[in-house]
Amino acid sequence: MRELRGDRASPGPVIHGLSPDERRHERQRRAVPLLESLHAWLLSQLAQLSQGYALAKAIRYAIKPTHWPALTYYCTDAQVEIDNNAAARLQKYAQRRPQYAGTCFLFCLP
Repeated sequence: MRELRGDRASPGPVIHGLSPDERRHERQRRAVPLLESLHAWLLSQLAQLSQGYALAKAIRYAIKPTHWPALTYYCTDAQVEIDNNAAARLQKYAQRRPQYAGTCFLFCLP
C-alpha cells in the first residue's frame, strides 16, 4: 500500500485554490480510487487476522458502515477538508487563553 502514502495520498496541496466543483472533481478522480484500494486492502488484511487481535478490531472499526462513509465524505463535499487541523489549532489556542474560548466555538462551526 505504498501508493497510499506521500503526495499521491493527499490531493490537498494540488487542489488548494480551485473552485468547489474543481476540488470535488479532483478529489473524486484522485482520492476515491485510493480510498477504494485502501478499503479492499483492509478487508484482505482482516481476512488474514484472528478476530481477537487488536489490529482486527481497529480495522473493523474503520470499515464499519457508519465510520467508512464519514472517512470518505470529504470526497463528496468540496468544502470539507480531510482533516480538522485548523479547528484543532484554534482549539489549542483557545485553551491557553480562556478569554478566547467563545471565539473558538464561533469559528469552529461549519
